[in-house]
Amino acid sequence: MTFLSRRRPGFTLLELLIASTITVIIVTMILAAFQVASKAWAAGERRGDDSQRTRISVSRMVEDMKSAYPLKLRMFGQTDKTVATQVLLFAGQKDSISFVTKEGGITGEENSYGLRAVTYFVNNAGSEDENGLTMREGNPFGEEPFDKGVLYPLDPEVTSISFRYFYDPSIRLRFEQVVGNNATLEPGEWLDSWDSFDDTSNMGLSVEQTKEIGHYMPKSVEITMTVVREGGEKTLGPFIVPIVNRQLSLASGLAEVADSGS
Repeated sequence: MTFLSRRRPGFTLLELLIASTITVIIVTMILAAFQVASKAWAAGERRGDDSQRTRISVSRMVEDMKSAYPLKLRMFGQTDKTVATQVLLFAGQKDSISFVTKEGGITGEENSYGLRAVTYFVNNAGSEDENGLTMREGNPFGEEPFDKGVLYPLDPEVTSISFRYFYDPSIRLRFEQVVGNNATLEPGEWLDSWDSFDDTSNMGLSVEQTKEIGHYMPKSVEITMTVVREGGEKTLGPFIVPIVNRQLSLASGLAEVADSGS
């Protein structure tokens, strides 16, 4: 009797090893691609969050500037502590800006008459969470309206900020023409400081510029910022923000021109 051997269908050990190796390679490639996509998504989310925070911070600062109010109070000067004079509360430096605004605050609460004294600057003296673009909010009718108040960190990614202020003599010349002087229009220029609050900060300016700075706010403010993005620094700006209410009224401007010429 003859017995025929029959092989059952299946895979050899070598075939199984080859199939397993191919499967592991495919799964590894899929996981690697997923990790790359996940990191790219997370990086995009971080960039989006950082950009959104910067946009909100800049928008807050711009809205405050557009609503800047030319508040004048009788205060003692920086050089003469015995004589109280009428001072315009606006202090613009190269790396900070302080002014009074009618725009609502972060908390929705305003001080007397709906006004806030605000200062925007880059804080490098706080903790890691408190560094970067910062706003100080104070009482414009306080003894030190720009030096005392609550600090609000806005954007820790901002490492530096600079301001310039546009000097436009046309407003003064319009007043002089109304009072009878024959004045011609002069070209404006950008200044590194515009400090109506501290009379010791305007060194190097002409007499007419010093007079104008003491009476009015600048026509516009230029803002340039440096932010950290993905380990590198990026410059944003310059942005030009117009100041709508440079002074209270034409009548007050005429009176100030007359007083300064007497």
